[in-house]
Amino acid sequence: MSLAVFDSNFLRKAGFALPAALLLLSACGAAPPPSNDPSPVPVPTITAPTTTVPPSVQPLPSAASGICRPLGTAASSSSTSLTQLPSSSDSLSVNEASSEATAAFIYAVIDPNVPGDSDSVAVVVTSVDSTGRPQIQQVTVNSLNQARNQVADIARNSIDQGLQVVSVEPELTLRTDGSPVTNDPGRPSQWALTQFSFESTWPRTTGTGVCVAVVDSGIALNHVDLAGKVAASADFSGEGVTSYGDHATHVAGIIAAIANNGQGVVGASPGVSLLN
Repeated sequence: MSLAVFDSNFLRKAGFALPAALLLLSACGAAPPPSNDPSPVPVPTITAPTTTVPPSVQPLPSAASGICRPLGTAASSSSTSLTQLPSSSDSLSVNEASSEATAAFIYAVIDPNVPGDSDSVAVVVTSVDSTGRPQIQQVTVNSLNQARNQVADIARNSIDQGLQVVSVEPELTLRTDGSPVTNDPGRPSQWALTQFSFESTWPRTTGTGVCVAVVDSGIALNHVDLAGKVAASADFSGEGVTSYGDHATHVAGIIAAIANNGQGVVGASPGVSLLN
């Protein structure tokens, strides 16, 4: 999926056409010029067209199919919010956070795959506010008691600010040598996935049931890394729903390229369906 050379000629034409159309509509609605003829001059009524030629469309699958539903439909038809906040039972009290700090410290000391030793352990405390926005705080400690006390202070302050403490854990390192998460050969070169740790969210969701629309030059429907990912297509260019461009295919791959197929790259959310 190579980056396309973007030709801006079309946009320049569109940028000229829009203000020209607005000026034309403004002129059509203007009052007639003054006249010396006292008799009234009828002004023709111009009605803007109310219909347009519909685009070539492949119908969306039904909601019952489970393949793909627009987010608005999912939100209105489900009693569960798209952003599921932790309940009070999932939140950690000050004492529970302190106990979790004990486990985090010991885990970091005894597990060779976790960075840190008894002289320096990084412990990460994650809290969320009422909208689900996370607040991440990290302390570096050199003893079990220090870990417990500092995490307890963080938890106490967070709770006083109305936050929910949801986890206390040792700092973990995402390895980038080879293909640690998937067998896609291009994965080690995908800097963004490593930088933002997309794969760390996959145990919770890979985006299954969510549709992402790619309004672009058209996705290659038969691309090996996107096979079966496009749930529906609409053509607004007149070139047909099977036409495609490199840029849209590249964007689609960043979003939803198939994981663990031993080919190409992997998408940030490989479970999502695409609207082309």
